[in-house]
Amino acid sequence: MQQLMTDISNPREVETIEALTDDDWQVRTAAATEVEVIGARVAKVVPVLIKMLVAECWVERRAAADALVAITGQSLGQDALAWQRWWRGQCLGCRDGLC
Repeated sequence: MQQLMTDISNPREVETIEALTDDDWQVRTAAATEVEVIGARVAKVVPVLIKMLVAECWVERRAAADALVAITGQSLGQDALAWQRWWRGQCLGCRDGLC
């Protein structure tokens, strides 16, 4: 998680990113929704959101999928494998070792 925040200095963004890995699914869901508001500036959270697509809670999966669409402009639904394939094809993630 520390690697994700190396170039993010806004306290709101840092708090949101940290919340994506909280133990409580409701906190993670709220954080995923907040990522939509913050926008593409935190595109490095894409791998974390992709992992959330396999969560037990459908609300968490839906929030993660919505945030991924908002950040990337891609419409791959809640299909974690499709998102992983797409992300691996993006230079941004692979260049930073986040694939």
